[in-house]
Amino acid sequence: MDRIVRGRDVFMPRACVVLFVTLLLAAAAQAQVGAGACSATYLFDGNLTDSSGGGFDGEMVGLNGVAAVPGFTAGINGQALELDGSSVMRVLLDLHPEFCPQFTIAGWVRMDPTVTGTQWVVATGGAGPGLRTGGRGATLSGSGNGLREAEAIRDDRVWFFFAGVYDYTAQTYRFHWRERSVEGRLSDAVPGDVLWVGALNELLHYAVRSAAIDELRIIGRALTPEEVSRLRGSRPSAFVPAAADASARPSTGLPQAGPGFTDRIGQTEPIIDADDLADRRTTPPLIPGQQSSDTGNDIQLREAGIAADGPPPPTLTLPADDPGTELREQLDNLAENPPIETVDEIFCDVQVVPTLEIDDNADFPERFTNALNQLVQCGYHPQVVAINRADQWIVSGGDQIARSTNIPAALAQQLDAFESTHGALDAGDISNGDSWLIAAGNEFAQSGVSVRARFRARQVTEGGGRIVSFSFDPDRPTEWLMVDDGGSVYSESRIPEIERAVQEFPVSQIRPRLARYLTEDGWVLFGTDLWYVSNNLRSGHLGLINNPRNENRAIAQLLSYRAPGNYLRITMVPPARGGDPIWEVENGFDSNRNIWTRLAESEITGAAIAAVRNNTVVWSRGYGLRNVSDGESYVHPSTRFDFASVSKAVAAFALMQLTEDPDVALDIGATGGLEDIEALFSGDDLQDFRDNVQPQNGNIIQVMQHCGGFCYGHVTNCDAGFSQGGAREYDDTQIPPTTAEVILGNAPAANGNRIVRNGQIGQQSRYTSANYNLIQALIDVHGGGFVAHTDRLFRDLGMASSTYASPYIGRNTDRFARGHERGVITPTVAYGELAAASLVSTAADIARFVIAVNDGGGGALSSDGVDRLVGRNSDDLQYCSNMGTMRLGINRRAADGNWGTNETWWHNGDHNGYHAKMIGIPRLQSGLVAVMTSHGDDENDFWNELAESFRDAYGIR
Repeated sequence: MDRIVRGRDVFMPRACVVLFVTLLLAAAAQAQVGAGACSATYLFDGNLTDSSGGGFDGEMVGLNGVAAVPGFTAGINGQALELDGSSVMRVLLDLHPEFCPQFTIAGWVRMDPTVTGTQWVVATGGAGPGLRTGGRGATLSGSGNGLREAEAIRDDRVWFFFAGVYDYTAQTYRFHWRERSVEGRLSDAVPGDVLWVGALNELLHYAVRSAAIDELRIIGRALTPEEVSRLRGSRPSAFVPAAADASARPSTGLPQAGPGFTDRIGQTEPIIDADDLADRRTTPPLIPGQQSSDTGNDIQLREAGIAADGPPPPTLTLPADDPGTELREQLDNLAENPPIETVDEIFCDVQVVPTLEIDDNADFPERFTNALNQLVQCGYHPQVVAINRADQWIVSGGDQIARSTNIPAALAQQLDAFESTHGALDAGDISNGDSWLIAAGNEFAQSGVSVRARFRARQVTEGGGRIVSFSFDPDRPTEWLMVDDGGSVYSESRIPEIERAVQEFPVSQIRPRLARYLTEDGWVLFGTDLWYVSNNLRSGHLGLINNPRNENRAIAQLLSYRAPGNYLRITMVPPARGGDPIWEVENGFDSNRNIWTRLAESEITGAAIAAVRNNTVVWSRGYGLRNVSDGESYVHPSTRFDFASVSKAVAAFALMQLTEDPDVALDIGATGGLEDIEALFSGDDLQDFRDNVQPQNGNIIQVMQHCGGFCYGHVTNCDAGFSQGGAREYDDTQIPPTTAEVILGNAPAANGNRIVRNGQIGQQSRYTSANYNLIQALIDVHGGGFVAHTDRLFRDLGMASSTYASPYIGRNTDRFARGHERGVITPTVAYGELAAASLVSTAADIARFVIAVNDGGGGALSSDGVDRLVGRNSDDLQYCSNMGTMRLGINRRAADGNWGTNETWWHNGDHNGYHAKMIGIPRLQSGLVAVMTSHGDDENDFWNELAESFRDAYGIR
């Protein structure tokens, strides 16, 4: 291989100066971060706000991070956060020792001592700092079994004060409770990067039940025992009546310890001594891991790959005021001899037909363009393509690295070292603020990046991982994104949008591999053919990302240059992923088309798919847009859809649950069973119900089978073909009619939609939503309310994103897909006929329902109940002479030729711009769910091709 030889005449003293000053600046920045990033205060007076002003506001989340509403009760002072096990407070607060070598966690809790088992009151991940209880005992974690007090919890009406004081410098921690304390040695177990209140994590592991917490404080230093005593105040404990009003302030006659301490901060009894602060300002802070001697600098020198020997760096001081300006002035005075410029280019022995396409709209430097083109023509994948506004650039791929002549000398030297040892880079970028980071293998080098970036890079590389993507924000050099080879994504400012996007990847069976900040436009996150973007991305950049996928290409690299309209995009044809069933499903449509092509051809605006194998949701993905008028509104796996008449199948399952209660006589044989609904009526309404519905005739099984002769009042002959039985839609700004109002057609229900029995009972199945308003009424009577009963069912089956409540409160949020008819948005509506039509859910949640039916009820219904539901019990089929495939609310074939003659069961849904399909194959423990926002025959064609592709990918024949 013919390669150009680089010049080596780099002026080393300059490099040493740059590095030394960088270290001092980083240390100064770190001291500033540590001072304000380790403190937060939560008074819980009706909110989760960080009242310290630090910005670490909490958020309440349910299972798997789904947004939840916090509850409040009477507190030690004002209100307190109520913890009932259904949700947890999440705070994006990182207490890692590198940022917070000392801190104190303190607060007041009221626990129920009769609740046994571990409950995490405050958690920071695993064995990291936190407080857990069980029965009467309380344990402060930090090493081994933690520091435990066996009788800390006295009574569920007594507030219990605790404080945990952690000092990672001295490797000690102290547990304070009431008037006592105990000290122990800290282990290496450090906090995670999230603070949880009320459970161990977002999976609600070890959640707290029947408890409250108040006046929670995180203080960025190790309080002395005297300071802890002042924080606690003079009360030994506080007794609060169990039924106290949440808005009332308890009057105990004792000092209010929490707010009193808050008022003292910085005044009469400051937590941080002013003299101590003065000392800190005149003493340069130490870099974590560095001792008072100069040998601690070896850590940073090794990280940058520059030898620690050689001429010592000049002596520079850290001034008390405005250290950054003075240090840069000293640097300018020392920088008399600039480094000799060097250049590198890409060479290879054999050029190939490029499989990558380079598309740009910018006047890039000629050498940058040449290096990039040469890299592609050599057949190398451009793993690193970085350029800033000063035209400093790096291009790397294969086993080579090219760079501009004007990069910093320390970076040039490090690139030489990495090319010698690794051949090429895995990741790298140069900011517009003279900072840089490069990585290869399990090594990285940097200059000027933040403390958090260095910590995360060390965490990845020292853990045996690799950094595969790193990007600075072009407009804010202090902001950055990083991805490791395990698919974890890190950022400087903990962007909630990114954290939410990252959670979408696992269920899609794809790892993030490339993260980029774009000029003035937020960020993009790629993982093979799956990607997410920030909400403020420009339409031009959206086209850059979206168009290649429509052409069956994937993004290899994407970056901005100088201005929002200037860009570089490199695309590639993704290789066929043999043995990857997701890829095979998405690319196995008729005529070798892929799923995106078929969605466009079918005028389907948005879609979500979930696949079930081995009775597990093996993957779920979103496609297209939630709203055609918003080019940024991409469908995610967590996007909720209106599932239309799939509602009926789930409602039938919910009704079968009630038939298993011996006190609920719903399992009626030849006649009757609807008489129980009479409890919803009185007076003339009762007689109308008896006249129209004839509850003493037929039976409930026939109602579930659509074979009871029911239809709506506007249909003159229920026996004449399809009964025109769609659920009535109502204005979603108004309260929809009740179950009883719909049955009788009383306002605000439409009179024409009243339910009547005017067909032949037990003769032929005539599909209509009218039947399922009667099912809804039965669940209202026997299940304590339809929505309440189905909410319990959803909790039992892990369907955390599902609800029948109408109007759906999240219909105007970014978690809901709007309905479409041939690309035109349909209005949002409400339903009074909840059981027939109002289910809002995700494809993955409906897949969990599929699993429950496949698996004999999933613990929520007996296997006998499932057998009856899907029609395996022949006794239930005798009440309808011509029922087709419809069983007790679900369609079934005992041997379905389309699915290898396996038994299948299914239900569809179609209304108001939504088209939903679900199917289960119990013997194979498999299933498929799809929901689309469009309407018409094309959706059926799309589903048929999707099902065929699914069968091919998983070998179902």
